[in-house]
Amino acid sequence: MNEKALSTIDLNSAFGGYGNNMRIENNILISAENTEARVVTIPDGVTAISRDAFRDLHFLMKVIIPEGVKSIGDYAFSYCRNLNEVIIPESLEKLGRGVFRGCEELEEIELPAGMNDISEDAFSFCKKLKKVTLPEKLSIISQGMFEGCRSLTDVKIPDTVVLIDDGAFKECVSLSEVNIPDEVVKIGDYAFANCQILPSVKLPDTLVSIGRYAFQNCRCIPAFELPENLTTIGSWAFAYCKSLKKITIPAGIGRIRNHSFLYCEELETIELPDTITTIGNSAFAYCLKLTSITLHEGVTSIGEGAFSNCKSLTLAVIPETVDEIGDYAFSECNSLTASVLPRQVSFIGEGLFRNCENLVTVSLPERTLRIGKWAFFDCISLTACKIPDSVADIGDHAFENCRSLHFLTIPGSVRRIGKLAMAGCENMTYVNLADGIREIDDFAFKNCTRLNKAIIPSSVTKIGKSIFEGCPAMR
Repeated sequence: MNEKALSTIDLNSAFGGYGNNMRIENNILISAENTEARVVTIPDGVTAISRDAFRDLHFLMKVIIPEGVKSIGDYAFSYCRNLNEVIIPESLEKLGRGVFRGCEELEEIELPAGMNDISEDAFSFCKKLKKVTLPEKLSIISQGMFEGCRSLTDVKIPDTVVLIDDGAFKECVSLSEVNIPDEVVKIGDYAFANCQILPSVKLPDTLVSIGRYAFQNCRCIPAFELPENLTTIGSWAFAYCKSLKKITIPAGIGRIRNHSFLYCEELETIELPDTITTIGNSAFAYCLKLTSITLHEGVTSIGEGAFSNCKSLTLAVIPETVDEIGDYAFSECNSLTASVLPRQVSFIGEGLFRNCENLVTVSLPERTLRIGKWAFFDCISLTACKIPDSVADIGDHAFENCRSLHFLTIPGSVRRIGKLAMAGCENMTYVNLADGIREIDDFAFKNCTRLNKAIIPSSVTKIGKSIFEGCPAMR
């Protein structure tokens, strides 16, 4: 259908009244309700378009905004789902929040060079938006400005921009090219999250902060060169960057936050500075090709699941400054063969080395107080583990299915041996249970099929159900 065939409203009516369901007061277009017009020409003399003025007008396809209009209010054209063309004047200075949000047919927008105020969500969920010309003097790419613009392929960010705010390009799944200007100091939370085909990003030297989820699921980027001035990398910042192969963390970073590099499946090398003090929960979990990690003196804490499922990890150097290692920190590290834990660690966390099937030896600190449940579960190659005299509790399933263990001494400091703690240690022939042990819980040595000697000391006051079930040599 050509434009002449479209019903058109020309608002050259007197200000202050209603014309064609359009209300204008004091040169401000207040509302345009209940119109089925497809093309709207806003009259000369209007200086502002009010909040929600054209919101949800599904028939609207084209809007001509005249010179003299300086501002367009929040959500003024939001959810005009068939709007595909907007003529914007050079006089425009401000776009309000969500002005064109949800205008699903809008493909192109050109903003005047002089404007410098575009509020958050201005073009969010414009699903067909392919091209946008941003003002030359813009300083902020505001929160959610292009979120969900699934057809946007490239964008030229003006050199004057210093902040790319939260969610600015989130879910721009077709974005294949973007420049980050040299003056940018912060990239906000979710700024480029799920830009799945973006092949590269050059980060400026001025950058000091990368927010949470900033590049999550940017799965085609093979490398990030992090600038020396960087001081913050948010949690989940590079999670699911499945093509990322190498990264060097600058000296300004003191903490690797939770999930920062989760599921970076191609990551082979990571260089950490000696300024790092904390490795967060699941920070490098599922980095399937990571072969080694060296933590420098000064690191004090390794979070839960920090290196879990790093299937190729053969070497993890843990400094003596570490005093806390979280549950499952090295679980499912199938290639890890040995581990020496720092002297200050007192708790062997739940599932710490669970299913490390090639772990042969492990050295526990002399001050260890507890071995958590599942700590060495399914460590089928573990041949030796000296339990220190300080240990008071061996958790449920702690050594279950450690099939290569032949001998184990449990010191008198242990008050409790948990359920199924040594179950399935099928090659274990002897357990030395020292005097002082008080409780042996249910099925503690179940299916230790070669166990033929285990003397229960007189200190034991509670014996659980069937502790030697499936141990034929103990009959």
